[in-house]
Amino acid sequence: ALAAGLFNGWLVGELNIAPMLATLGTMTLYQGIGLALSKGDAISGFPEDFLMLGQGYLAGIPLQLFLLAALVILMTVVMNKGRFGRKVYLIGSGQTGSKFAGINVKKTIILCYGAAALMAGLSGVVVTSRLATARADAGASYMFEGVAAVMLGGTDLAGGSGKVSGTIIGVLIFAILGNGLNLNKIS
Repeated sequence: ALAAGLFNGWLVGELNIAPMLATLGTMTLYQGIGLALSKGDAISGFPEDFLMLGQGYLAGIPLQLFLLAALVILMTVVMNKGRFGRKVYLIGSGQTGSKFAGINVKKTIILCYGAAALMAGLSGVVVTSRLATARADAGASYMFEGVAAVMLGGTDLAGGSGKVSGTIIGVLIFAILGNGLNLNKIS
């Protein structure tokens, strides 16, 4: 996931390919590689230790919740208190001004894509552990929800503004809405 993200970042940062085009194009490429490697079949038979990550509990609380909390805290600190986060927000506000401020824009963009892909890869591991099966196309349904939750949380997709806490609020809105519809037997 990290290598794939760094490659995407290189396409956007170094080759100046439009971010939407680069990410959708490589998504299709990576999904095709996954389908070819798995021959289109689901992969199962994972060890119990691996399944604990997605199905285990600690003091009655799902382990994924602890992982989520740790990552939210880490990313909040990185984005709000760290130099890297300040660079990311500044680049989102304007790449030209960022270059004049002495920021290596290309390197920061590449690292951003790498970090995002690393988080997506970790999410894939958790979902695989939770479902006890893996498919190359298993996460396709989450793409729209993920982007929508980020936007609903107040992040400007053009860049420069947004908070981790806002994204969490967007995710919670989708979770509560989805659960409420299920409880009311609405498809």
